Amino acid sequence: QVAWVGLWKEQAIARGFDVETRRYDLSLDSRAQIDGFAEGWMEVVIERGSRRILGAQVVGEDADMLIGELALAVGERLTSYELARISQPHPTQLEQITSLMRRVRRAS
Repeated sequence: QVAWVGLWKEQAIARGFDVETRRYDLSLDSRAQIDGFAEGWMEVVIERGSRRILGAQVVGEDADMLIGELALAVGERLTSYELARISQPHPTQLEQITSLMRRVRRAS
């Protein structure tokens, strides 16, 4: 499955945003390993400074489900910090979003 929301890195740069991207390999996820669908990735486009989520792409199993929460983040202008604070049930695919956002926070 493939899903995306908001801006891709190239689009954000073309619109004048100073951005960075972070990628999460789905093979790192507990639920993906349990289900045997550990191929794919999730990437977010983040505005430097504000840490606002400008866009996201998901390639892999359950991309259709994961993109929903990322679409909410883009639509509500949420930051990586706000998403990192969300506690997700374990083991679920939604944990992947929290894991990725926590990696963004550490890299900032």
